Amino acid sequence: MANYFNAGISEVSFTADEDLSTWQWKLVMAASTAGYVQKHDILHTAASPRSPIGVLVNSPSSGQEASVKCLGFAKGYALAGACVLANGAQLTYYNAGLFRPASHPQPWILHSLWFL
Repeated sequence: MANYFNAGISEVSFTADEDLSTWQWKLVMAASTAGYVQKHDILHTAASPRSPIGVLVNSPSSGQEASVKCLGFAKGYALAGACVLANGAQLTYYNAGLFRPASHPQPWILHSLWFL
């Protein structure tokens, strides 16, 4: 029988570099301090863009343990509105920790797939 939600891939523990209590199920990136994560925000990192490392699965305050799903199945928030989120759509990252459909799906920009 298939096991889709726990294939032996667990969350990775980091430390929250800032208050992430409202950032659950959104993308995070490595902070400037080793072992710490911060909010992934394209506008915040425009000078030195960095890719997200995973989805935050808890809601820690600054200095608390942050559990990040770096590989495997996870929930996540996506951009609402004009975007078409079809089952199996290729996703990339967007501003404010959100996913969005990849405008020109390519294997090298694939971050994840959307499943309803």
